[in-house]
Amino acid sequence: MSSLESYELILPTSVQPQNGWRANDRIQFRVNYTGKEIKAGSVRLNGLLQLWSDSDCTVPAAEADKLVLNPNAGINGFFKQIQVSTEKQGNIETINDFGRLQAMENESKYYQMDHGTSSDSMMEIMTYQNDNLLNATDFKQNVTSGLKFPITENATEIPFSVDLAVCLNKTGGVNIPESKTGVIELNIILQDNTKVGMRSFGNQQNVEYTYTMTNCEIRFTSLPEQKMSAPLSMQVRSSTAIPVILNKVSGIEFSAAHPYSSVMCSFLMESHNNSNTLLEYDYLATEAPLVAEQIDVLEYKLNGQDGPLQYPLTFQTSEILQNYILSMSYANKTNKHGFSYPKLTAETPTGFGVGVNLGGLVPAGTRSSFLITLKRAPATPYRMFCYCAGVISI
Repeated sequence: MSSLESYELILPTSVQPQNGWRANDRIQFRVNYTGKEIKAGSVRLNGLLQLWSDSDCTVPAAEADKLVLNPNAGINGFFKQIQVSTEKQGNIETINDFGRLQAMENESKYYQMDHGTSSDSMMEIMTYQNDNLLNATDFKQNVTSGLKFPITENATEIPFSVDLAVCLNKTGGVNIPESKTGVIELNIILQDNTKVGMRSFGNQQNVEYTYTMTNCEIRFTSLPEQKMSAPLSMQVRSSTAIPVILNKVSGIEFSAAHPYSSVMCSFLMESHNNSNTLLEYDYLATEAPLVAEQIDVLEYKLNGQDGPLQYPLTFQTSEILQNYILSMSYANKTNKHGFSYPKLTAETPTGFGVGVNLGGLVPAGTRSSFLITLKRAPATPYRMFCYCAGVISI
């Protein structure tokens, strides 16, 4: 057998609707690669995104709509849930609110300018966010729906290619042999129209913003399978809870169905909900309870016992924010990030979260708990999106 790499194509098993997939539709792929192995980190989802300004998806969004995606998530914001299962292990990873997790991780790992210069950013429709100009009249700092491909009068289409941040791409540089997994199934549920991280700054009247996806395909690079006797380790993530912060003192507890070494959480004000005709809020924003409430003390425990954090955290933009950044760093260090003080002083503060890197795996089912004490009770409750990340071996 040839040892040359092969560029593989997997088409969906679910039939594309005549006008494309819409919000809450499921796109399913079955990857059968008998006698081969998937090259590490090579799995990508390609397709076309169409933006519309009517509920029937017939009127293309115009440049005047000034539609902007979350700059840290881009196309990832359009995925509500991604589930990976294998023929031999069954379900091994399910991530809800996938776009929010990607926005959190990208904000914690890359400079803001990185999203304006990297090839990944272009292919995933991520952009450079200028904190000082976000709501200014000069709109050149963001990519809008004015990007059209192909350039025609009756189409608003943006191509994308995303290296999906799922376990299949997180093997530490090790290829995935077919003998370890059998047939792999990848299920993607598309996000609600109002929760994709898209905002409209055009103040257009009588519009209902929607989207469709077409031409979806999975691409990966394969090689002839080599015998592998050692276990294959994969990083897995899961969304574990969405509690609500209602009071001055809140106790939050959750666990994961897999071993985990890191916990990360972000916030969104309960009242920040969009409608199809008014995309006012970024659903994927990492909002900060910093205006009036402020976190006075943050405590973290495992199974009710002190462990990783021996002392309560009290400084929001040093201790608390540093541990949040570390929770998404597998190297346990802070090299880059996209946070800034202008974000934290904006009218709606963003660029904040809570988390902890445990420094090692804890068993599945281990209880994580945060005790959050604010300086005053919140005027409006906050949703708290909790995720766990760890490693499994197959």
